[in-house]
Amino acid sequence: MNEPRFPAVAPAAMSPRQKEVADKIAGGPRGGVRGPFLALIHHPDHRAFFPLEEKLLKRYYAESGVTTKPATLAEYLDKAYPEKPVMPSGTNVLMAAFEPTYCSVAYANAVKYILKRTLTVQNESSREYFISTRLAMLGASSWDAIEQNAEQQWEDWKKGLAEVDKWYQKSGGKWIMGDTFSFADMMVACRTMWWNTILDEEQRQEFHSLNGGRWAQVLADVNAECGTDL
Repeated sequence: MNEPRFPAVAPAAMSPRQKEVADKIAGGPRGGVRGPFLALIHHPDHRAFFPLEEKLLKRYYAESGVTTKPATLAEYLDKAYPEKPVMPSGTNVLMAAFEPTYCSVAYANAVKYILKRTLTVQNESSREYFISTRLAMLGASSWDAIEQNAEQQWEDWKKGLAEVDKWYQKSGGKWIMGDTFSFADMMVACRTMWWNTILDEEQRQEFHSLNGGRWAQVLADVNAECGTDL
């Protein structure tokens, strides 16, 4: 079994700075420290994580439009842990381009629906920030003014995921790069984790059955690879 890249840290073993960071993460939408957030506990002061600390902790890997680019974080971690790279040699540019390409293909036509669903799981301390930043992103004047056709966007979302599924089919393996695990698969898993959070039970079951169960399997495979439980 693979050793976790970032094992959990018991509160009693945390430094004051680690406890500060852990409290901020646990006080946000996630309600606890797990998955990719464990990297923040192991490296609580690295500048790649905290250019805008408060905003990052509310947004990181939880929703679209993160302030610090995940590819920057991945490059840093590859230097810190070269024995388990997520940016295979020579792929940095391609990996940096993967996330915007994936977002555009998978759910660009459903982003308003996804954002409205995401608002339903925000806690009170995050709602105002979430609404203001998403209105700016969409160029809308008010949350109620965001037009959406939920049924059509749900169908468009499924069509987008079907296109991404074709990438996996062409890879010849369980990862985007065939038999090589990479940052791209982490991005897909993190989006899957996000959507598991915002979909209702009926939608979640349908989502997990799409494309032959592709997305539930990718999440399970990434969890196994990283030693996480997203």
